[in-house]
Amino acid sequence: MLQAVGKSKEKKSCAGFTLIELLVTVAVLSVMATIVFPNFSTLLARSSMSSSFNGVVAGLNYARSEAVRNREDVTVTVGSDEAGWQVAVETTDLGVIWRASEDGGNVDVQGGSLTFNALGRSSCDPKCEFVFSHPKISQDLFLEVNRMGRIGKPLSSSEDGG
Repeated sequence: MLQAVGKSKEKKSCAGFTLIELLVTVAVLSVMATIVFPNFSTLLARSSMSSSFNGVVAGLNYARSEAVRNREDVTVTVGSDEAGWQVAVETTDLGVIWRASEDGGNVDVQGGSLTFNALGRSSCDPKCEFVFSHPKISQDLFLEVNRMGRIGKPLSSSEDGG
């Protein structure tokens, strides 16, 4: 038996995406990006503020421990300017013994200076307060040092019984 040679009726399929599929994918990705990006920038701002908070706490803890260890007064200065925030720990004899800073950050730290004595007590009466703020975050962070030298977040009125 002989078969006739002719054109086959099979169609070749092409691999790939249609223009409509690509446009739908781009549209879905752009909608997701507009939802995720504002949350991501807030996350970065909170992370920067938390890092600044921890840097200041580290400086205060170091100053207190050095005051007790060396049995001498140690002064801590905390503040910020256009370049960023900075913490300086200094003794009367040695001058600045520790410094931390963040350059170019958007975190503003309002504070001042305080001194820890040989017993670890602070010169704050009744307390010193440091305020951390960021332009993208509506709620500020607070840090306080009481006269006994305790460093931490302030207690809210419901936590301190009042």
